[in-house]
Amino acid sequence: MSRAGVVRGLEADHRDLHRRGADELLLTKRAVLADAFEGAIEVEAKKELAKEESRRLYADLDKAVIETVTDRLREGPVPDVLTVYLSGTDLYAHIAKEGPDAARSSYLEEIVDPALAKLVDVLRARDTLAHRWVVLSADHGHTQVVHDDAHALSTKDDEDPPGVLKRSGFRVRPFSRNVSEKDDFSAVLAYGGAMAYVYLADRSVCPHEKDVCNWKLPPRYEDDVLAAAEAFYENNEHGSLVAPMRGVLDMILTRRPKAYAEVDAPFEVYVGGGKTMPVDAYLKEHPHPTYVSVDARLHDLGVGVHGERAGDILLLAHNGDRDNPMDRYYFAAPYRSWHGSPSKQDSEIPLIVANPLHSSAAIGGGVKGVLGERPFQQKVTDVLLGRRAGAMEGK
Repeated sequence: MSRAGVVRGLEADHRDLHRRGADELLLTKRAVLADAFEGAIEVEAKKELAKEESRRLYADLDKAVIETVTDRLREGPVPDVLTVYLSGTDLYAHIAKEGPDAARSSYLEEIVDPALAKLVDVLRARDTLAHRWVVLSADHGHTQVVHDDAHALSTKDDEDPPGVLKRSGFRVRPFSRNVSEKDDFSAVLAYGGAMAYVYLADRSVCPHEKDVCNWKLPPRYEDDVLAAAEAFYENNEHGSLVAPMRGVLDMILTRRPKAYAEVDAPFEVYVGGGKTMPVDAYLKEHPHPTYVSVDARLHDLGVGVHGERAGDILLLAHNGDRDNPMDRYYFAAPYRSWHGSPSKQDSEIPLIVANPLHSSAAIGGGVKGVLGERPFQQKVTDVLLGRRAGAMEGK
């Protein structure tokens, strides 16, 4: 997960990198990476908030990325394809007191722009910008949320989603990176902002405490999947298991499990009483004007031979469908901004393609021709391949 270099990756076998077509992996300073990606940066950021210095941690990370790349570019061959990823804009937006929009704007202007200017200067000095294509993009948007325990859905054993599962007969995996091979959990929760992923075991082979579940088996539909979905549905309606979670979920999504070698079924919306509805049909009856291409994106996420990795149940919190931050919830520790909902605000990304030898009209026409009517993020790859085929030169 290094954020710099010809390819991205924190640690990888160099033989594997060459198999994938990479020539070289550049790593930022180990101390900076350790702070950022081993969890220390989050702890330190919270300590620094009161001092109004929290942005410095992320700025140092991005500056280290640029420094690593520019140091290497000053001599030796310049790569055909150079990728640089600056993560500070996203990371800082999560915790910024001023809110995500103001935070990202100031960060781009005051940190990212000067950093990229140094990269541009080095590339110009090497006379490599005159013909080079430049593609700029990002990964997602941000939605402002309230920084408190009432809106941050907890990982604590007796609270929020873990509490619902526990009170409905599931044993929840501890929220730690490593657990004992003898741990007897029958449910796993993975949090991702506006959405949480629920993985379930076949409890018939591990019905008692201290029985280790076989996670190579898919769960049973009625006795495991629907049992958990109904627990979340009833609690969302009435707060019968964990009262503070009443009314916080927008949708509960599930599907019939398949054996792992089979293509997984698409998610549907659970509507109670063991019944589900196709996503598109549900959204026609319950319009969500802020949501974008929900059914197609869920299909991309969960359908396929590895679709079970997206979970047996998806919990979508009221977040991107609500105008007031006080009405938004999220699966995480307390933050000031999150993402992960199907909302337009969370979903749209910028895409800038430039080349000094071609007009914006010619480039724009070529890019739009490749993206088509549904410009999904996956098609950025097609844009890059289209450039090699001459599509963006208007040919």
